[in-house]
Amino acid sequence: MHITTGTLKGKTLLTPTKGIRPTAERVRQALMNSLGPRLEGAYFLDLFCGTGSVGIEALSQGAGFVCFVEKAERNYIFLKQNLTTLGIDKSLYKTIKTNIFTMKPEQFEMTFDIVFADPFYEDIKDGFPLIHRLVWSVLKPDGIFICEHGTRDDLSHFPGYQETKSYGDSQLSFFVRKA
Repeated sequence: MHITTGTLKGKTLLTPTKGIRPTAERVRQALMNSLGPRLEGAYFLDLFCGTGSVGIEALSQGAGFVCFVEKAERNYIFLKQNLTTLGIDKSLYKTIKTNIFTMKPEQFEMTFDIVFADPFYEDIKDGFPLIHRLVWSVLKPDGIFICEHGTRDDLSHFPGYQETKSYGDSQLSFFVRKA
């Protein structure tokens, strides 16, 4: 897996060979393109971050700070290795090893301009209301929340819904928290 855009373009990321479904490169590119100038200096939250590809891509595109959240020990180790190997300044990120579904908003100690979540697709049906509630409590006014999910899931009835874009078996649903 490689970083597809920005200052780290072409750099390789370490990933486990099994048990992970990373966001596809073309989906990451489309996501970064859709965010465009909003990324510059943004506080970005990467939930269910795996080995960190989306958050690292955001840093590569000029995000001011990224908070990575992952619960799986193996993925968390890869995340930390990727951040170190790429030489990313520690003042630009924070890592949290925890389960999103039991997390409290105060654990972040900040609010965010952009939130990206990539839960296991099977967690969307029952888990998305919890994810949405957590995100809404840490998303700044006019902030944007993007959730990657499968094509069978319809998230259009949740507050702030704007649109859904499809990329093969994956979809990105966009939500905006009004000021």
